[in-house]
Amino acid sequence: MGFIFAVFASTRAAHAEEAGAAVKAGPNTVGYDISWPQCDAAKPAGSIGFAVIGLTGGKPFTRNRCFDEQYQWAKQAETAPDVYINLDYPKKTDWNTFVGPAGICMTGDPGCTAYNWGYNSARDAVALGRAKGITPTVWWLDVEQENYWSPDQAANKRVVAGAIDYLTSQGLAIGVYSTGYQWGEITGGFKPAIPAWVAGARNLAEAQKKCAQASFTGGPVAMVQWVEKFDRNLICAPAQ
Repeated sequence: MGFIFAVFASTRAAHAEEAGAAVKAGPNTVGYDISWPQCDAAKPAGSIGFAVIGLTGGKPFTRNRCFDEQYQWAKQAETAPDVYINLDYPKKTDWNTFVGPAGICMTGDPGCTAYNWGYNSARDAVALGRAKGITPTVWWLDVEQENYWSPDQAANKRVVAGAIDYLTSQGLAIGVYSTGYQWGEITGGFKPAIPAWVAGARNLAEAQKKCAQASFTGGPVAMVQWVEKFDRNLICAPAQ
């Protein structure tokens, strides 16, 4: 676990360096995450340790309409803030399910269509980020039951695997945001061995405890979230 965390930390630092960023948000730093639900609301006041900004608008192939303004706000703490993108399972078929690295899919082949959907979802989000000229330090995949998922956990796993594979192919630092329960219900307990951003803590003290626990991804717990007026997050220290 400590080795995986070290690799993630070094990759994060490398991407921050490529972006010309001094890594200001280190272990034990407390920060925030915001996205489209906060577009018309006040942001956290005062100095911030760091902030993660939602790039998509709650679902794949959508846009956070106030991303540019929120990302500029986040840059008061880091030159290249992290972003997160939403994943789900496709409710209907379109070219993003039928055409992709899994091939030209036949109707009724969820292993093929789900993988293409996840891969193309991540590719669309990265293209959006590049069009905006941003180089986020880490790309987080938001996997929650709030979005639509198939009752077929193996198919859902293929969506997530497709997104991971695209981001990895681009040499990007990546992780997954979820809870252990939701991750298990959606993916059946997929273990891609990548960093986890764990939701569901009740306060900072509980977040600190969760940092030391095993993660749902099989990788290290990199961040833990709790709600205290805003979504708050703690960057975990690497395991000793």
